[in-house]
Amino acid sequence: MNFSQLIDWAFFWKVFNNFLYSVMPFALILAAIFGLGLLLEVIIGAIKQARSKS
Repeated sequence: MNFSQLIDWAFFWKVFNNFLYSVMPFALILAAIFGLGLLLEVIIGAIKQARSKS
């Protein structure tokens, strides 16, 4: 049995692309917030370490 004929791949990719285009901005916002949090954590840790040495 050939499964490629069982599923309409063109329709599947259209739905998948539509989902990606509608969800991606929110995922990018969450990734930016996460990255900014990590960057602030590194900066604050470096400042604390520099203050404790002096």
